[in-house]
Amino acid sequence: ALAKDKLYPFIGFFSKGHGANNDPEPCEERVENQIGNNSFPGTDVRHLNPELLVTSEPVYSQLNSIAPMLSNFFLAAYALINFSVFHASVSKSPGWRPAFKYYNAWVSLVGTLLCIAVMFLMSWWMALVTFFVVITLYLYVSYRKPGTLSPLPTNEPGLNPK
Repeated sequence: ALAKDKLYPFIGFFSKGHGANNDPEPCEERVENQIGNNSFPGTDVRHLNPELLVTSEPVYSQLNSIAPMLSNFFLAAYALINFSVFHASVSKSPGWRPAFKYYNAWVSLVGTLLCIAVMFLMSWWMALVTFFVVITLYLYVSYRKPGTLSPLPTNEPGLNPK
């Protein structure tokens, strides 16, 4: 969706789809098509054993080094979802009608604060990096104003941009 809406540059290749509904391609097919055709002479990438690749020592040590980053970005996503639920409830959005019997908007706010607290407890410097990336992406989208770039055409004369 981000690629189709052209919100961020350089990710347009993810918007390519196939079929009548322009469904997105699974990632493994795209990788297989790009690197599986004689990229490595004498080796077909599709026949490499993934278990051997994942369990090797160099890859294992690299996974430990990126674990705080992955965990912080997941927690940031959960925090943003929780805050979105809280904001939709507090702002009395007409389209927001939760049906869960025990729903409470304040639980979402507590969830947001807990996610942020865990981010800083796991790795405070990676939490700061995560906040910087999230705020940068938000400011970029706000600057671009995607809703005003290409307004939908109307049937009324004088309202269509030229």
